[in-house]
Amino acid sequence: RGRAPASATLLLALVLGGVVYPLAGNWVQGGGWLSALGRNLALGHGFVDAGGAGTVFLLASAFALAAIAVWPSPRREGQSRNALPPPYQPLLTVVGSLMLLAGVIGWLWANPLQVETLSELALLRGSANIVLAAAGGSLIPLLYTWFVAGRSDATLTSRGLAAGVVAGLAVAPFVQTGPALLVGVLAGATVPFVTYIVDHLLHLDDATGVLVAGGLPALLGLLLLGVFADGAAGAGWQLTGTGSYLGVAGQGVSGLLVAAGFQRDFPGQLQAQVIGVVALALWGFV
Repeated sequence: RGRAPASATLLLALVLGGVVYPLAGNWVQGGGWLSALGRNLALGHGFVDAGGAGTVFLLASAFALAAIAVWPSPRREGQSRNALPPPYQPLLTVVGSLMLLAGVIGWLWANPLQVETLSELALLRGSANIVLAAAGGSLIPLLYTWFVAGRSDATLTSRGLAAGVVAGLAVAPFVQTGPALLVGVLAGATVPFVTYIVDHLLHLDDATGVLVAGGLPALLGLLLLGVFADGAAGAGWQLTGTGSYLGVAGQGVSGLLVAAGFQRDFPGQLQAQVIGVVALALWGFV
């Protein structure tokens, strides 16, 4: 916003909301080819994205990356030259990240296309996992800025919280609480370093942190789902393994580190996740 003409911004928004996102949503949540990777190519349960981390955050971030590259903006006056983003309305930043946390939990429960496959217990676990991932995501940026600047930076910590929320949304009902916290920590750990790379090495003015707090955490969470999915949730997900899966009745989306009594589905599920994130990122960027 502010670097492209208003008419172009409106047109891009219409294209993204009316064409780019609906087609990707069909691929993933409407029975399209990404959701059918399990049925057609025996790659796990197909590309799994219960809450829209890929179809919303990864896709839009790839779209935004193209826009930022096409319409670069000059360095803002007073912009910091270190790893910290420039201070701007920290209270709004903190409140916004907390609203994102609350909204994403509602988003997980309100998806009419896929939540029927999940039990209420799985959705409760998913909600707890998103909160844990958010806490883990805020931890590393808070400690990092405290160490390098002598004070915790509200903007970077809030970006870490948002990154944890997005990564947690990707894995929400399918992993146990420990891996969910780890996913959040890993997503938050990327925030200060990727902020520095994007702003100061690539000179892409990502003032709102859409790439840092949305795109990369979504990609990370979606890929790690192929490792940490424990098989306890998502039985019959995307019409795959409706009765039993890998010879185990009631087994759901599974990765490498499964719970006791379930069979590993590796690397099949991870391969489906890789195909999905590559397809969504390319579609959004192109």
